[in-house]
Amino acid sequence: MQALVRGLAGPVAVLSMTLFLSAQDAPDEVILDEIVARINQDVLTKTDLDEAIRMLQVDLRGEHPDEAKFQEAFEQARRNLLQQMIETKLMLQNAKELGVGVEADQDVDRYIQNLMDKNGIPNLQVLDQALQQRGTNLQEFRKTIRERMIMESLRSQLVYGRITLLTPEIEAYYEAHQEDFTETPQVTLSEIAILFEDKSQGEARAKAQEVLDRLQGGDSFEELAGEYSEGATAARGGDIGVFKKGGLAASLESVVFDLEAGQTTGLIDNEWGIQIIKVMAKETSSVKPMEDVREAIKQQLYQQKALPQLNEFMEELIEQSYIYISPKYRGQFELKDGI
Repeated sequence: MQALVRGLAGPVAVLSMTLFLSAQDAPDEVILDEIVARINQDVLTKTDLDEAIRMLQVDLRGEHPDEAKFQEAFEQARRNLLQQMIETKLMLQNAKELGVGVEADQDVDRYIQNLMDKNGIPNLQVLDQALQQRGTNLQEFRKTIRERMIMESLRSQLVYGRITLLTPEIEAYYEAHQEDFTETPQVTLSEIAILFEDKSQGEARAKAQEVLDRLQGGDSFEELAGEYSEGATAARGGDIGVFKKGGLAASLESVVFDLEAGQTTGLIDNEWGIQIIKVMAKETSSVKPMEDVREAIKQQLYQQKALPQLNEFMEELIEQSYIYISPKYRGQFELKDGI
């Protein structure tokens, strides 16, 4: 059956209901919803589309705090949204026909429990509250996860299951992408901070020099941090945290990455005061062993090999399906050929 019915006599574009208030009243037509697309026996309504757009905004807001970057990412994703929703409907329909996903409810339970365990969520009520803050709920979340699992199971059976990976392919990918598996050098730092806010710069420097002299005399950095440091980190023994190379100010980075674990800087001048920093731990650049990244490589190779077959699979579904899109919405979204 042709996948496309362009503007010809097709499904009614709105769902409506006529209410008769009384025998004397003229009927009032109340628009309940508007059909955006019909995919075989299913429809996508304006309500479905609006909700998908709203959730897309919520997700991208968390990824892009910068407004300009958010708008750019949102517009790009929004243009492809209707196509994705149609493809989702087609895959779920196909999965139902093939009986794929009969164990999906149990899989969803396990997925949600693992999610709660990883994020320290004590029970489903707390999870539901967190979801409601994002404008959704546990029931909708379960539905979304279930659909994703069913589609992944369908892909596995019809596409991924037919792909073979050989050990030489994995090894060749590993050798060709060493930079992807190279860990960035990083340091764990602690500080003693002497602030200018309640003393002159001369007084602050004298106090910092006294601390440095004691450090060079063998006193404990952590004990001196607790005794002398005036920064917010004093209560943690001066612990600042872990920093990858490229994550510090250039002037500070050039100092601390030249030190070895256990070594301490001299006095570092800042606008707000004086710092003494100790390198608590240091990790140099290193390539992860292949066994540690084997599964990641396999997933990457599977995706590369599967992409043409996935595209072919979706094209066949589209060609075999009846798809109608309201002309009102065609120009608002990017759609593949044949839809």
